[in-house]
Amino acid sequence: MFEQISFFESAEKLHTSLTKGRYLLLVADQTDIAPLATLPDDIAFVGAVFPRVIYRHHTYDTGIIVAKMSDSTLSCIVPMDNTTQLKLPEETNAVLTFIDGYSIHTDRFLEVLYAQLPEQARILGAGAGKMTLDPASYLLFDNTQRYTNYAIVVASKQSVGLGIKHGWTTVMGPFIATHCSGHTLEKINFQDAYSVYRSIVEKISDIPFDQTPFFTIAQRFPLGIVRYNKDFIIREPFSTNGQSLTLNAQIDANSVISILEGKADAIIEAAREAAVASLHVKTQAHSNALLIDCISRYLLLKERYGEELEAITSVYDNAIPLWGVLSLGEIANANQEGIEFYNNTCVIGTL
Repeated sequence: MFEQISFFESAEKLHTSLTKGRYLLLVADQTDIAPLATLPDDIAFVGAVFPRVIYRHHTYDTGIIVAKMSDSTLSCIVPMDNTTQLKLPEETNAVLTFIDGYSIHTDRFLEVLYAQLPEQARILGAGAGKMTLDPASYLLFDNTQRYTNYAIVVASKQSVGLGIKHGWTTVMGPFIATHCSGHTLEKINFQDAYSVYRSIVEKISDIPFDQTPFFTIAQRFPLGIVRYNKDFIIREPFSTNGQSLTLNAQIDANSVISILEGKADAIIEAAREAAVASLHVKTQAHSNALLIDCISRYLLLKERYGEELEAITSVYDNAIPLWGVLSLGEIANANQEGIEFYNNTCVIGTL
C-alpha cells in the first residue's frame, strides 16, 4: 500500500525531501499547510488534519506524516453526501478512509462504502478534526483545494491485519435510550438523559459537576451501546443543554446502553491487545503498523499515554514503524457485518 513512511516537522521540509509520486499526508493540528500549495506538479497528495499525529514512540501537535503510495494503490477524495464517484475495485483487500469528523453524513457514507467493500476486505480509518472542535474547519485537502464534508479513500490489493479494543468497563446499566434524534440522546428510561447521567456519575465518583468541564467528565464516563455477544460501541457525550446529551456520533432510539468508566491500566492493556490482534491474520510480511487512536484516550491518560505507545510497540518487531493519528472517531470492520464508527477506541492495522 505504501512504499515509505516518514515524519517531517514542517511543510517547508517537504520541498526538499519528496520526489515524484502520490502521497497521503496526515497533518497535526498546529501545522501551517500553506507551503504545500507550492510543491511541484509531479507531487500529488491527499491529506487530512488531526489533533495530533503519532510517529514511533511520540505524538506531535505540529508536523506531517508522509506516506508514499505504491503504484498499485488507488486514492480519491469524495463528498460524503454524494458518493457516486466512489468505486472500489473487486480485488481490493484493504481500504483506508479519513473522513470529516464533524460531518452529519458519516453513517450514510459508511453504509455506501460497506456496500462496495469486497467480502474479504478490511477497512480502517479516522475522523479528522481539531482540538478546537470547530465544525467550520476545512479538514481535508489535495493539490487543488481544501474540503469540508468530504472523505479520503485509499484502496489496495494488499491485505491488512486489524485489531480493535477500548478498555472501558461497565459501572452502571443497562438502560434504554428511549428518545434520540441523530447525535442527541434526549431521554434515558423516559427521563432527561442529562439528569440520569449526572445522578449516576455523582454516585460512583467524587467529580463535582458544577466545577468540572462536562467534556472532561465524559472522557472518563462515556456511554456504551450494548451488543449481543460483542463488545460495547462507545459513544462519548461532548456537550449538554442541561436536559439532553449531545454525542459525537449517532445513537438509535431504543438502544440498550450502559455507563462506562475508563481506568488507565485497562485502557493501556486494551491497546496492547489490539496490537496483538492485528498480527492474527495470514498475510505477507508486515512493513508498518497504522494506529488510529481516539483523542479522548490521550486526554484521559495524560502523562501515561506514552505507556500506551510503549505497550503497542512492544508487540511488533523493532523494524516495524508505528505511525498514525489521534482522531475524532475511529473506523473499522471487525467482520463482514458492517463498518463501525467507534469512539474512545484503539484501532490498529498492520500493513
